[in-house]
Amino acid sequence: MKPANRRTKAAMTWLVASVALVHASVLFAQDADSPSNKPGAAYFAQRYDHPAPSHGGPVASVANSTIPQSSSSRQFTSSIRRLPPVASSDHSKTSLDAAHQASRQHGEVLDSAPPNRLTFANASDDEEDEDNNHDDTGKGGSNESEETRAKDDSCNDVNPYVCVKHGEVPYDPRAFGDDPDYSAFDYNPNVEKDIYYGKYLNPTQRPWIELGRGLYRAGEIPRSETWMGKTNLVAQHFLLYGDYRTAVAFNQNGANEQTVWAHRLNLDLDWKITSTERVHAFIGPLDRGPRFTRLVYDNGEIDYRDEFDYNFDTIFFEGDIGAIHAGWNGVDPELAVPFAAGLIPVFYQNGYWIEDAFVGAMVTMLAKQNPKLDWANYDVTGFVGFDKINSPAFGTDDSAARVYGVHTAIDAYGGYLETGYAFLDDQTNSGLSYHNLGVSFTRRYFERISNSIRFFTNTEQNPIASGKTASGQLIVIENSLVSHNPTFFVPYCNLFLGKGSPQSVARAAVAGGILRNIGINFETDGLTGYPLMDDTANNTYGGAIGVNILGPELNYQIVLELAAVQTFGTAVNRRSPGDQYGFGARYQLPLNHAWIWRMDGMYAIQENAEDLAGVRTELRYKF
Repeated sequence: MKPANRRTKAAMTWLVASVALVHASVLFAQDADSPSNKPGAAYFAQRYDHPAPSHGGPVASVANSTIPQSSSSRQFTSSIRRLPPVASSDHSKTSLDAAHQASRQHGEVLDSAPPNRLTFANASDDEEDEDNNHDDTGKGGSNESEETRAKDDSCNDVNPYVCVKHGEVPYDPRAFGDDPDYSAFDYNPNVEKDIYYGKYLNPTQRPWIELGRGLYRAGEIPRSETWMGKTNLVAQHFLLYGDYRTAVAFNQNGANEQTVWAHRLNLDLDWKITSTERVHAFIGPLDRGPRFTRLVYDNGEIDYRDEFDYNFDTIFFEGDIGAIHAGWNGVDPELAVPFAAGLIPVFYQNGYWIEDAFVGAMVTMLAKQNPKLDWANYDVTGFVGFDKINSPAFGTDDSAARVYGVHTAIDAYGGYLETGYAFLDDQTNSGLSYHNLGVSFTRRYFERISNSIRFFTNTEQNPIASGKTASGQLIVIENSLVSHNPTFFVPYCNLFLGKGSPQSVARAAVAGGILRNIGINFETDGLTGYPLMDDTANNTYGGAIGVNILGPELNYQIVLELAAVQTFGTAVNRRSPGDQYGFGARYQLPLNHAWIWRMDGMYAIQENAEDLAGVRTELRYKF
């Protein structure tokens, strides 16, 4: 027999003997320290949860485990567990037997199960280089044959060292428990099917008139038309929707006591043409300004007062210049420039600065950015009004002034900034023209307080004959607390300070005074003439503190509020006769998808005048 064949047979015999010795050692170790009485997860944690050794060496991280590596010793290291090092002066001594002997000295069990071929996420070339250098050193210090080295470089059952070196984790069946048991839960296949087949429509109120495509109808969407261009498709509908309100109230406005039953009908007419173009109108046929069709019981007499009015309160066309231009030219829109023209409703800065509808036009440049000023997003709207401008600064004549203005809304500085400037141009040559400026900043602080600070000023009015009607400043601070349940429980505290005669740019009579949104005690109900505290901010300061409570399923609302108005200056220069202290409450309950029931009550003590008191109940039908 040739020497090479004899060496091969000797190597094979040595390999078979080593495998037999490994299995015998493992069986003996399992009998000595059987984990049969240990739960899989607990045993796994007890066996593998050990801190990393204190000596140096590169550390590789696998998931949440740290794996120390050493270039100066050939040692068995798993991805979770590191056994004590074995002397490495001779690579031939670093055998499985030596590892077993070291593990027995430390009360450990070496698992000889096949390795799981999971590789380390961060196995690096540096580790391989270190191992190569180490192997070269060992090669120079021993007569290890190429066959043995090739065997050591392969990952198999008998050589777990190489499995670890190549980033593979030995498989341990004791680390896995039984599958979860769901026998305690009843399985209902119909419930599982309902996820896909149990859908149903919630009852909702449809518009009174619904022509064309309609509002979120079921079924197939009709084909769009192209007479405004293939890139600005026409999908028409015409809707008539709104609400009807009826309320009974007992009102004590100073010395005047009345019981009122009033009615209001709000009708919105919407002709949608494209996704960006439409004609919209609003009409209130049962009201004329702030007066509503009603029955009044006063001094033992019942008086019927009709306030029918079929004029439009708003009617305007709105669209997008970019979309219209793209449709006419058959190209995709490259910019968005929305605009509106007609009798337009305008509402800015929570209604303090403008809450009115006037004849005019407005255009917006939107979704702009300014990195230099740290403005993430901002819109700029320019507007002009020619008629129907309501303002106490010009008396009851809504044609006495024109307005030219610009308003900007900016997402910046960790909050929301609004700024507006308007010039009111007197058309009666009475010298009532003036400048109006409004600035508001809204932000959340400490994750607990939502705060808005608002400042408004009127200046440069020079009347010819009478006193100034728009010369003053107003500061408003609105706060709401982010509670443990911020959607359903909202405490709030709103404060104000008014000097002189601060005015909105334009304010509809039915909207009440400039302080309307300070609290419910400053808010008219827009129906019965319900009493309210002084809302002019004319040489006064004060505020409202209260809580807004919503039901767990938004099925009711309760508002409780305390309010105060303090006066300063002479009585001749202000509207309020004296200080006021009031309490108000509100309760709303949806009866179904169409009807809402509401109740209000308030009482306010007035200095130098009769107290204010009111209680009312209302039904609202929405369609």
